[in-house]
Amino acid sequence: MYFAPFIVRAEHERKVPVVIERATAEDLKATAKAPKWQTDWTSEYLADEKN
Repeated sequence: MYFAPFIVRAEHERKVPVVIERATAEDLKATAKAPKWQTDWTSEYLADEKN
């Protein structure tokens, strides 16, 4: 098995490969700004190692 992430392009339902990169501190801060993301990746909850 290997990790092969993709998204599905709605207009033709084909898989589109993606590249996942490590988020920077600035990327994470952006999740707490408007427009709000579903998850604030800088939250204390997510920073807790047991979570």
